[in-house]
Amino acid sequence: MEKKCFKDRKFKLWFYQPSHSEAIIRSSKVDLDKIYDTNIDIYFGDIKYIEIPCMFQGLQIEMATEDDAIYLSQKLGKEIFMKNIIVMLSEGKKYYVVASIFKIMENDLDYGVLPIHVFFTNKEI
Repeated sequence: MEKKCFKDRKFKLWFYQPSHSEAIIRSSKVDLDKIYDTNIDIYFGDIKYIEIPCMFQGLQIEMATEDDAIYLSQKLGKEIFMKNIIVMLSEGKKYYVVASIFKIMENDLDYGVLPIHVFFTNKEI
């Protein structure tokens, strides 16, 4: 996974379904002070652990380090592989999601439309 940076966009926890272990974080195309051409949706599937706020001001997604894997393995009491760790930075703080599926997609879906079915038919960014 390459580093992704969305420093000028606000993101919200848009959808979380514990029963299906999935979540979406969205930067909506309609914000209070800005209008964008597209939404940016970040999908997590087969979530094993989630440690995020409800809102992010700016977002940077990075590769996990060995220290991240050690921290999460100790916290969860089992080995966590770096390939399943998504590291997110916002306003100088680090947040984690441990998931088998991770996708980022731009779309022009309406405000209340969830892109769950779209993630597996459209190209990632």
